Amino acid sequence: MMGCLSHTPKNIYVHPEKYRCDLMIATRWDESFPVEHFKYELRLGEEYMDIHGMIYTLVPTEDSAVYALQVYIGKP
Repeated sequence: MMGCLSHTPKNIYVHPEKYRCDLMIATRWDESFPVEHFKYELRLGEEYMDIHGMIYTLVPTEDSAVYALQVYIGKP
């Protein structure tokens, strides 16, 4: 889906294996010195929107130690 597209290509429904979704999540400095990393905290089950308008949600998986980032695919 190439991250910056504002619409869903209709072929994604036919050949989803040919696509990927690159998100642009605005992270923030963790305020530590020396600087170690930037982060963005997500609440489980809450919807978020990236700077390109992609909507995503952090969802649980069958493994309680693993979460997935689920991206909404709009209708063409």
